[in-house]
Amino acid sequence: MTFCERQGYQKTKPIQIDEVDENLKNDIWTIIHEEIQKNFISFGCTGYGDSSYRDDRAKSLWTEFFHKKSTSLPNPENFIKKIEGLYDNLAWQKIYEILEFMLERCTIKKEFSVKINTTLEKNNSAYRVIENTIQPITCDLTILTVTAAHQNAINDVVKTHLIKAEKLYSLKNPDFNNSCLESIKAIESTLYNRFKNNKRLGENIKSLSNDKSFDSHICEILKKINAFRGDSDVAHAKKEHSYTPTREDAILIHTICCGFVNYFKSKRSQ
Repeated sequence: MTFCERQGYQKTKPIQIDEVDENLKNDIWTIIHEEIQKNFISFGCTGYGDSSYRDDRAKSLWTEFFHKKSTSLPNPENFIKKIEGLYDNLAWQKIYEILEFMLERCTIKKEFSVKINTTLEKNNSAYRVIENTIQPITCDLTILTVTAAHQNAINDVVKTHLIKAEKLYSLKNPDFNNSCLESIKAIESTLYNRFKNNKRLGENIKSLSNDKSFDSHICEILKKINAFRGDSDVAHAKKEHSYTPTREDAILIHTICCGFVNYFKSKRSQ
């Protein structure tokens, strides 16, 4: 919050959910401009025809994101100006999309993510970068929990379920029901690994209940999480007349499941 906002001379910015105002758009462009200038182009001494592209990333941005002809790829000296013109005409959703596109291709992802999140927070955006995906989460503790779960995932199967869950609740047309199911499957796969079996989550929770190294209340929480998806393990259409999960539900369930992924990793190392 700025001085003027704190002192009441300027209204506090509302959270930007379905928009990107001019300030945020310009600040994001500054990040993109710096990334292109630093890592996409090798500038010559004169700037007159002696610059070159470092690799295929500039071409990828031109052809794959903006869908321009490869034969119309500008000279390196003119590339940033051309991209700026195209960027200025992007809808707010596409601005977040270009950030994800560049995140996939940037050299130092962590540094780029920090720059983006600092800018998003400063401009009161409703989104943050978590594991190279723009997600509708702003709580620092939630971000830390989710990020840690990706690092603590016992194997790629668990991590894949986490990624799927995040993609599903971050879509333009989100699928919150299946997002919750993917989050829960991350716990299920974690316990597959722990017990070296392919039993359903409910059965492995019973095994945990018989393990004195796990508190009974922890097992009860797991039972409640497992009950959220109902009696069926079919990760598709929900039952008729059942509760319809919201974005808040999906993020809450995902955060709890990420917490359990971190918890089981910690227990394993003890």
